[in-house]
Amino acid sequence: MQPFRNTHTTDKNKVQHSVASSDLKQIGAIYPGLLTSFRDKLLPALILTLAAIAGLLAQDNIAAAKDAANSGDNANVVAPTRLVIPSINLDSVIEPVDWTSTGGSSAWDVADYAVSWHNASAMPGQSGNMVFSGHHNIKGKVFRNLKNVEVGDIVTVYAGNQRFDYIVTKRMILRELFQSQEKRLANARWINPFSDERVTLVTCYPNWTNTHRLVLVAKPLSDVNQRKAHVLER
Repeated sequence: MQPFRNTHTTDKNKVQHSVASSDLKQIGAIYPGLLTSFRDKLLPALILTLAAIAGLLAQDNIAAAKDAANSGDNANVVAPTRLVIPSINLDSVIEPVDWTSTGGSSAWDVADYAVSWHNASAMPGQSGNMVFSGHHNIKGKVFRNLKNVEVGDIVTVYAGNQRFDYIVTKRMILRELFQSQEKRLANARWINPFSDERVTLVTCYPNWTNTHRLVLVAKPLSDVNQRKAHVLER
């Protein structure tokens, strides 16, 4: 699986194309060297500066999430250790993974032969987004059958001896390859923090390539059952 990336690099040709508006053409006609200097010298430097700032902000957000997970009421919460999805006969150990920055892009690591838990995401039983990812066609293929999970299927997370049951409420296949930076960031929002308790499962799609992302969202089973009971009572 190629994980969601928070890419900070920018295609220079696309930037040049978008900057070359009619107004800038008029400016270039008046000051012939100004537009060329901006394009060749100032613009690349500005892109690198913005990329560096974005990378620092991402690292600060991750560090803050880790501090929050290890403090206060969450101090005694056990990290997830096992993931079970009965509908696809999945029963896998969970390994915590970290965030890695390389060059101008950043991405979550993906464990081999195990389900990956993003270690800055939520803990079991706590409010927030608990994010799991896994390979679908290499290195154990732990999520090879995730594509067969449907809305309504049960996802069980174990934290030591504690059991937490969730039910899938949303299933999405999102185009990732050759998409704009804006679209890829919109795809990646599903692994961001959320205020409600939820589980998000992510892998690539389809099995023979990595052109899309398969994203499943599951909510606590008890919460969903309570909402159904409330509707029936009305």
